[in-house]
Amino acid sequence: MTEIEKFGYFPFIKHSGISNYVTYLEQGKIMATKCEKCGTVYFPPRKFCPTCLTSDMKWIEYDQADKGELTSFSTLYLVPAGFDEKEIPVTVGVAQFPDGNRVYARVEGVDPQSVKVGMRVKLVPKKLAEDRVTHVLQPI
Repeated sequence: MTEIEKFGYFPFIKHSGISNYVTYLEQGKIMATKCEKCGTVYFPPRKFCPTCLTSDMKWIEYDQADKGELTSFSTLYLVPAGFDEKEIPVTVGVAQFPDGNRVYARVEGVDPQSVKVGMRVKLVPKKLAEDRVTHVLQPI
C-alpha cells in the first residue's frame, strides 16, 4: 500500500506530490503547505500555489487546526457499503478556518443530535483499520 492509499482512494493524488501528508498524520500532526513566494497557506495541502503558479511550497504545522467553525453538515443513516454497522449514523461536515481554508471530514466525538452549524471544531488525525489514517473534525 502506498502512503497516499493509507488515506483513501484518490486517483488524482498519487501524482500530486502531497503524499507526505499521510506520514504527518501517522505522526499525529495536521500539516499544511505554505507558498514561499506569496505566503498563502493551503489546507488541504497543495503541491503548487494557484496564485503564483510556483512549486516552491513548504510544509508547516497547520496552526488554524483548532479554530474551525462548522458551516454545514449531514448525518447519514443510509451509508455506502463498507461502513461498519456500529458507525451508523455517520456525520460529515464542512468546516471553515479563520485563514479562509475549508475542509470536508467526518464529525466525531459528539452525538449526531448535538451537531449544529456554527459549532467550534478542530481537525485531528485519526488512525483507522488496515494501517490507514485520516483527519476528522471534533468539537472544541
